[in-house]
Amino acid sequence: EDAFTVLAPTNDAVLRFYEKKGVTSIEDLGYEYARTLVTYHVINDSIDREDFVKSGELPGRTLSGDALKVSFGNEGGDKSVYINKEAHVSELAIRTANGRIYVLDDVLSPAVETIYARLSDKGNYKIFCEALEKTAWSDSLSVVNSVLEGPLGMRVELRKYFTVFAVSDAVFAQEGITSFSALAAKVGALTDDYELPNNELNRFIAYHIMDGEHTLESLRTFSKPFDRETWEYRKMLNTRATNDLILISENGLNNGVKFIEEQADEIVKNGYIQPIDGYLPVKTDFEPIPVIFDFCDYPEVSSYIAAKGKGQLYQQVSRDDDDTYTALTKFIGRQEIVPQVSSYKIEMGPSGTLASDWSYLSYCTKGANTSGNWTKLMNNDALVVNIGYNGTLDLTIPPILAGKYRITLYYAYDPSMKFIGERGEGSQAGLTNFRLDSKRLAGGDNKRIYDGKTGDVQDCFNTPLTSNLSGEETAFEFTTTASHTLNVVVVDPAASSHNKFRMYFDYILFEPVIE
Repeated sequence: EDAFTVLAPTNDAVLRFYEKKGVTSIEDLGYEYARTLVTYHVINDSIDREDFVKSGELPGRTLSGDALKVSFGNEGGDKSVYINKEAHVSELAIRTANGRIYVLDDVLSPAVETIYARLSDKGNYKIFCEALEKTAWSDSLSVVNSVLEGPLGMRVELRKYFTVFAVSDAVFAQEGITSFSALAAKVGALTDDYELPNNELNRFIAYHIMDGEHTLESLRTFSKPFDRETWEYRKMLNTRATNDLILISENGLNNGVKFIEEQADEIVKNGYIQPIDGYLPVKTDFEPIPVIFDFCDYPEVSSYIAAKGKGQLYQQVSRDDDDTYTALTKFIGRQEIVPQVSSYKIEMGPSGTLASDWSYLSYCTKGANTSGNWTKLMNNDALVVNIGYNGTLDLTIPPILAGKYRITLYYAYDPSMKFIGERGEGSQAGLTNFRLDSKRLAGGDNKRIYDGKTGDVQDCFNTPLTSNLSGEETAFEFTTTASHTLNVVVVDPAASSHNKFRMYFDYILFEPVIE
């Protein structure tokens, strides 16, 4: 049954909003804006009080496809709940037959502006905006939707999101930068071919842009492997500048630049604006640090789940008791199996798979009542792979700093897969080959991932990809800081002969080896 959460402004709030807009009725706003305004106040899910008052993004998108963020005023408690730092919530979780109503003392301003439009309107980001225009990044930051095209006319339209580390004119002035030309000179742009990716100004601006939606909380969150609890807080952020990374730690960005917290998390139609308090030049001389590659951590997957997901929320525990699965592939023309996101490339094994409940590629989030040790899943999710004997899966791993690494695969297990761990019913324990950039891994050939995994509860495990069966380790070396291609080939015959065969991939850990 359909269930909704309605954020209902009071009559006084609506009248104040009309006055602010210079109109006297909703008709005066125009059909498109009025529709956006209404859909921005309705969430296609019933959110109870307990989930609503958790700080951060609400667990559900509005009918307009936007995220809303809950925060608290200085008073604290339920009386100081705000949405988007704009609308005070005066009554919470009024029950109705088909959902909940939350009463607002203010109307929410719908996110109709893009990142570039909002920054331009502010007036105090003139240098940054001119740099966006001259480098053509203003065009990218004006995009709201992207389209993935495939065979036989396949089209998948998804929302496009960015996060921008915005630098105001006042912050630039602290560095002696008072004009666009001064910025171009400061970064060492020797020519005015600013639209070229290798131009230093283009690289500088791209260094301030990330794909995807990143709140301040998510940027500061550092997920640790379940067997590495003592790690300190630090991680690398991937930017739109090819192979250029930002170190974020307790000392800020690149050990100095901080977020302006009172201005953080400004929501716009295509992402977040995160103002920073300092000049952030491109930095390349980092020492290698541990890197986690999550099989599902792609902005495109996030957008797909928000638009097409089976009621689940990206990287959050399913609100259903059971685990929730969303297929990431479709039959096109009844003959071709095509991923619906460009993050994954698959080729089915020649023998295919048996009909089963498992799609060829699925996004899984653990259920509210998930048993066993699935609580150890990174970001509450896993990629479910079911591509048949000799099926292949290719994924792009974001840039990793040059150096030698110990590589470990983390994965999940369900009791219905016990036959795999027992090497029964034609299975070879999940036999799989792993390659990085077409190079073999010391422990990645004929890897029996699930060997001996026969428990009666859901669980999470890990296995080294750079150690052989004798435990001898051969670190894998990345000679340059760059993105990489992970190639996975399933060579377990049961992948084509058993209707319960599948594998759950969680993440890969890359740990620097200091010699």
